[in-house]
Amino acid sequence: NNFSKSLEYYNNSVTAFEKIGDKSYIPTLYYLTGINYSKLYNHPSALVFFNRAKAMKAAQGDEQGVTECNIGLAELYLSRKNADSALYYLDLARQYTTKTNNSYGNAKADILKSEAHFLKQEYDSATSYALTGLSQAAALHARELKVDADKILYRISAEKKQYDNAFHHLMNYMSLRDSIINEKTTRNISRLEGDYLLDKKQSQILLLEKENYNRKLLLRATVI
Repeated sequence: NNFSKSLEYYNNSVTAFEKIGDKSYIPTLYYLTGINYSKLYNHPSALVFFNRAKAMKAAQGDEQGVTECNIGLAELYLSRKNADSALYYLDLARQYTTKTNNSYGNAKADILKSEAHFLKQEYDSATSYALTGLSQAAALHARELKVDADKILYRISAEKKQYDNAFHHLMNYMSLRDSIINEKTTRNISRLEGDYLLDKKQSQILLLEKENYNRKLLLRATVI
């Protein structure tokens, strides 16, 4: 699948950079490897690569990179239902995003914190963080974050038996999610159509070149 292919590419890239003695890109490749292992639910390997990336980015003085690794680790622990560890890494990430006034980072961290508090059945805290994240995401027009916020707010409301709120957030979640999926599908179709037209045009050019070559041969034969 695509994740396995990506892992192979990242591994080969690390080897190539090591051969030329350039280690500046290796931490990012380790971080991306961690994400791919997370998607494959290979949590032990994901943890190894996130921590490798974090250590190297810290050595490089890359605070933003360290923060990205902390968020990656938080998402990993959330997928393992380990809310306390997720909150630990989210607090570390929030320190940087707050210091640098990174609104997108703040919104993402708050929405993930909501998920952690939901796992701990701390529904009031979960609601507060989700609503804060949703507000920030709306201000940024960050639709993918709004999808995540509405999804967790639906789950919280359903758990609290607030069915009107649950229905409201479910409809928002499904509508925006479907809109994003449809746009991606349309872009993919357009790209495929473009690739087809390009291939067709190239084939026509090659055919014309072949026909021109054949005409030249016939012309020479006629002259002779």
